[in-house]
Amino acid sequence: MFEGIIGLAGLGMQLFGGFGASKAAAEQAHYMEEAAYHERLQDQAKKEQMVLEAERQRRDIVRKNIAAHSMALTAATSNGNQEGSVLAGAYGGIQEQTSGSMLALNQNVELGTKVFQEGQEANKMYAAAGQAKAEQANDMALSSLGGALMGSAGTISRVGSFAFGKLSGFASSLQNQNSVDLAGGIWPA
Repeated sequence: MFEGIIGLAGLGMQLFGGFGASKAAAEQAHYMEEAAYHERLQDQAKKEQMVLEAERQRRDIVRKNIAAHSMALTAATSNGNQEGSVLAGAYGGIQEQTSGSMLALNQNVELGTKVFQEGQEANKMYAAAGQAKAEQANDMALSSLGGALMGSAGTISRVGSFAFGKLSGFASSLQNQNSVDLAGGIWPA
């Protein structure tokens, strides 16, 4: 009998531990999903900051382009060359520099956007991995429970037989002492 009580206590502890581990894994998955969500928000803010900075740089490039055109026109006019090829050449050089600056800026924004997209995908994978880990812990807890039940089957059977035997003996003694009415009453024999 003592062996049966110890076996049931062990089974109870395994059940408690398995469900506790499962709950802890689910909490861990939840926190991993929360962290990934906040990383996505952080990445989105960084992307918005990058786009805003790029817009500022574009305006600065255009402003410098306009200033350079004005300076070239002023210099050509003061030299009397406003109609000549010198001014056209200066304008061409200014436009080339402006186009190169815009191209570099646009390439940086495009590359930054790709980096942020990959970061978003990585965060989704981290969240999915956390969820998979929680499912794995649940499955392991269930497997542990199954193993515990299989390992304790003999003990459970002995305890059940002992308890059933005691209950059967008690019921037999009651039946011998009293007759049972089908309506539910107990009448002396």
